[in-house]
Amino acid sequence: MTVIDYSTVNVKYTDLGKRRKPMARWSMKVKRRDRSVCKVCGSNEDLDAHHIMRVSCYPHWKYCIDNGITLCKQCHMKADEGLLSISFLLNISDTGSF
Repeated sequence: MTVIDYSTVNVKYTDLGKRRKPMARWSMKVKRRDRSVCKVCGSNEDLDAHHIMRVSCYPHWKYCIDNGITLCKQCHMKADEGLLSISFLLNISDTGSF
């Protein structure tokens, strides 16, 4: 697992040449890795990058791409409500585990 500490890296510009913050870069990389498709239902609309392991509990995994999964807004709400388990999300993610 690769953890990137963006506080020590110059992250002023993305590939698009626009100014981005580390969380926006993380989100973009997660969605790109998942080919811009919700990993639960297969939708390609209203996509979010979701942290599999809560950042409040695991702050050192905040920018870890392996701790992310692409979800549509509806599936993201289900995940936030606890209707999609962490083990389920890990099983369907490209990383599989930590």
